Order: sequence, then C-alpha cells, then structure tokens
Amino acid sequence: MSKQPKVALVVGAGVATGGTIARRFAREGFVACMARRKGDRLDALVDQI
Repeated sequence: MSKQPKVALVVGAGVATGGTIARRFAREGFVACMARRKGDRLDALVDQI
C-alpha cells in the first residue's frame, strides 16, 4: 500500500499570514496548494516554496 502525500489547502495565501502558513506547511513536508483572489500574484510564493 502506497503512502498518501500530506496536502494542505491555504485559501488567502497572500504576502502576510496566508503565505507564511503555506511556507510552513511546505517546510513540514506537505504539498501546499494555495489560492488567492489574484492568482497571478502567487508566482513569488510558489518560487519561494
């Protein structure tokens, strides 16, 4: 039986709290799925993770 990856969905992943939460989940081994109103602004956060 294969192990399922841990996934975190962060809604409102902006430059402050949401982005920090997404980075923390990613650092802990989660696959971080992020969403925000202006999706084109996620590029910098995705690059960091």
